[in-house]
Amino acid sequence: MELVGGTGGPGAEWVAALNAQLDRMRISLAAGPPFPVVGLAEPALTPAVLAEYQQCDDEWEFLGLTFGDQLSAAGPLVSVVTTAPGVDLAPLAEMLAAERDRLWALAQVDEPDPVDGTDQDGLLLVDGRRTPARIRREGGTWAARARLDAGTVVTVVGRGVGLGEVRLAAVDSFAPFLDGREAELERLRAAHHFTSPEELELPPARGLEAHEALVRLCLRETEEIQAAGAERRRPRPSRRRNGGEYTRAWEAATRAQMRYAGQERHEANAAVTAMVNQAVSLAGKAPWWTEARLRNLAVYEMARHTAFDSDVPSLPAQEIWHRIWSERSAPSRPGPPEPPRSPVRPERPGSTDAPGPLDPPGPPTPAGPPPGLSPRRVQGASRGMSAADEGAWLSAWQQWVDTQR
Repeated sequence: MELVGGTGGPGAEWVAALNAQLDRMRISLAAGPPFPVVGLAEPALTPAVLAEYQQCDDEWEFLGLTFGDQLSAAGPLVSVVTTAPGVDLAPLAEMLAAERDRLWALAQVDEPDPVDGTDQDGLLLVDGRRTPARIRREGGTWAARARLDAGTVVTVVGRGVGLGEVRLAAVDSFAPFLDGREAELERLRAAHHFTSPEELELPPARGLEAHEALVRLCLRETEEIQAAGAERRRPRPSRRRNGGEYTRAWEAATRAQMRYAGQERHEANAAVTAMVNQAVSLAGKAPWWTEARLRNLAVYEMARHTAFDSDVPSLPAQEIWHRIWSERSAPSRPGPPEPPRSPVRPERPGSTDAPGPLDPPGPPTPAGPPPGLSPRRVQGASRGMSAADEGAWLSAWQQWVDTQR
């Protein structure tokens, strides 16, 4: 899991990150769309916002515009995503799953997955032309996809709006959609009540239970996301994360670390972050990790070393990791953290994901995911580690394994 981060909330740093993101987007899109993009011409739905986008190696891969009420299960809502030529496309069923995920993330409405859906050929009206499209319907939502003359592909998802009502047209300027994004973020902030992690009422941790519980929670979620990636399907958002379990677990571990190590909050959070990322990296790199006894013992030693700086048997491996982690993470953390991000497509190497249909700056009370941690992006915290460093680190852990068998 890349740079798993600690707890945070919609304070000044968070708002600054959102504003900086908007500024970067305004500059990047000032000259117009990087490829022909279409939006909703009819029916007239507001607000109209730039809701999602993705870049790979500084090249735009898709741009998504959303029109209508994002907090209502009844809609009306239409999202229009234009994808550049040659970019992999998620199946229409996955796009409809993403729409249910969006509704959960923003409005806490948990729509069940449909028992079945129907697929058929049809037409989309784009710039006045009837364009062949593939259509999928699931309950009250539908998705349609058409390939346009420029080689781009448009995918439309509707909720509370009939497909026959939809008319698409070319987009010349993104300024109105960026303005809409800024206003909608303000509306979403006002619609949600936020509780700072420091304000949560939590029982005091006993021993290392908070450290170990957090590691296991992160590992469980990592496994779910990796399984989805292996099956080439889109990971579903964690109800544990949006329900606050993740934040409570991270905050409990941070408080325990502050008490045991005598650290300030930022120091404790950094120590917990390093511990979690080492566990997640081992899960993806070490063959012995599948052995429950060794895995549990490794988690215990990581927690004990983190909390008490104990001279545990795995100390050589721990020291190598902390050297690597400090070298890798220090340059990457200047300035405010980025808001959570939720890509809709399977990612390619080098891609930069962005908020899915307008992720708010944190979900409702009790608290949301830590800034900088994407619930749907798992790449291994050891990514970027040199082969020599990785080999030394894994070798030290293997020597520890050999003494435990």
